[in-house]
Amino acid sequence: MELKLLTEKHEKVHNFHVLSEPSALQCDGILGRDFLEERGSVINYCSRQIVMSNGVIINFDVKSCVDKPTPCKLTLKARSECIVYIPTHPQGLGLLDRAELLPGVFLAASLTRGENGVCMTSIANTNEQDQSVILLPVELDIPDESESSLTLVLSAVEASDSRLVRLRNLLRLKHLNREERVSITELCEEYSDIFHFPMTN
Repeated sequence: MELKLLTEKHEKVHNFHVLSEPSALQCDGILGRDFLEERGSVINYCSRQIVMSNGVIINFDVKSCVDKPTPCKLTLKARSECIVYIPTHPQGLGLLDRAELLPGVFLAASLTRGENGVCMTSIANTNEQDQSVILLPVELDIPDESESSLTLVLSAVEASDSRLVRLRNLLRLKHLNREERVSITELCEEYSDIFHFPMTN
């Protein structure tokens, strides 16, 4: 059967199948899956919204999702790390600060992108027991993309790389195995500012 779907700003005609009894459907599924897939929909249980690719946002509840977000609960296995989606309000590329959500449970500092009300990062549980944590919305720090700030970063990286290259060239590591070479190189690079190079003041 063909039905017309209406919202405040959109109208769409879609085909629906009608069953005589609920028991006639012999498998589990999401009602309207073809409709959702056709529109690139994301079902966000944290913000309680369905976000479609054409910009349509449907709230699960009559209540506003932004004013009163429903927290997500996540159980982390002992001594494990999980990649997770966390609710966020800002859109676009941003920095997420490191945070301790519970004793021994850490949210990683990461460069991530806010899309459709969520961003991706990792959470590590360093405890010997499983831990349950509530994922509340986080704020992303959107970096300053002005020309002056980019120039500052590039010049700092160039100077640092130049010193590290000289340091690596002066190290004699051929007699060491791979593990020893990596360890000594990392140590020297970490404290590269204390080394004096020949022909420098």
